[in-house]
Amino acid sequence: MKLGRCARKGGLDRLKQRGLPASQDALRSLVPFLGDRVALLEHWDDIKLLTVVVDRLERWWAPGLLCIGDAAHAMSPIGGVGIKLAIQDSVAAANRLAEPLRARRVTIEDLAAVQARREPPTRKVQRLQLAIQSRVLAPVVAGRGRRALRLVAFAMPHLGPLRRMAAQTLGVGQLEHVAPLDRRPETRTRVATNPSMNSKA
Repeated sequence: MKLGRCARKGGLDRLKQRGLPASQDALRSLVPFLGDRVALLEHWDDIKLLTVVVDRLERWWAPGLLCIGDAAHAMSPIGGVGIKLAIQDSVAAANRLAEPLRARRVTIEDLAAVQARREPPTRKVQRLQLAIQSRVLAPVVAGRGRRALRLVAFAMPHLGPLRRMAAQTLGVGQLEHVAPLDRRPETRTRVATNPSMNSKA
């Protein structure tokens, strides 16, 4: 199990100054049912700092190279959507590049097409993550958490469409389905022009 705790910039240094036992006590007070696991944190090396960065490459490709997933766009841990986006990137790339790779004629247009398809949903998720970060998590970390959480708890029941949009964006995103080879335009063309592939056994 991994347990995360939000902290301001420089927060780990302040925790170290207070000592490991103080941090263990704080964790036990937050999650009492993990008290026995907290005792296993014996050294600061057992606690890792994850610096959150939300950004993306301006161009995901170069001749002979295509970046997808974390290589193309760094996501916040909010929503746990990084792996989902990476899988969707890979499916979109496979659908576009399978035939060009088979024919050994991948062009930069093929690579750019993958970015053109996958960048818009990536931007949408990142905008939502940054909004949650600035309007909910940042106040909590700054010690103004009660007011922010009360505001969210009050507003959400009255924001049905917004709530559904957030769930759709984080939970589902733009679905990518693996296209069967015989449904890909280039494959249909190859089948139609190759008599041996049209013959019946």
